[in-house]
Amino acid sequence: MTHASSDRELQKLYFSIYDQREAAGFILPCNSLKKDHIPFLQSALVSNMVLDCSDELDQFIEGNGYNYYIE
Repeated sequence: MTHASSDRELQKLYFSIYDQREAAGFILPCNSLKKDHIPFLQSALVSNMVLDCSDELDQFIEGNGYNYYIE
């Protein structure tokens, strides 16, 4: 998205990730999206990914506390 050459191209890319942005709670209309919004969108998507795997991350942290090593 950061390499989109125009706002129109950016809006097309934004439309193509509808499910991901909706799951992240980023509901800005496609025709309102501008390059200034990209950092906010990225933050929302990353935050949603981390929240989706929080159980696995907690399990990893707990296991790491017992000096288990991942090979």
